[in-house]
Amino acid sequence: MSKIIYVKPSFKQQPSDKILFVAPSFVELECEDESKHSDYVLNISSEDVYSEKLEKCLNSRKEAYSKLNQDEMRFDDEINGTTIWIDTIKEIKERFPKPTME
Repeated sequence: MSKIIYVKPSFKQQPSDKILFVAPSFVELECEDESKHSDYVLNISSEDVYSEKLEKCLNSRKEAYSKLNQDEMRFDDEINGTTIWIDTIKEIKERFPKPTME
């Protein structure tokens, strides 16, 4: 049975490990045998995990938004009767979903 654990970034990945999230201070990992990572396991609060995931989400969205010329997109949508700006923003939000508190 697999289990989700949080380990130091310097952990040794096993073939059956599945990396779920990487933060500067920890890695969220789904593993079959937690004992193989006993030297690397961290006790991290769910609030800290949420905070790291939210920060990554917001930074990723900000980077994606910065590549858009949003004013021109909105203007073109208004003139052309299209929804390209809304569709693009929606796609970015779906690509980088906000985490939920677990």
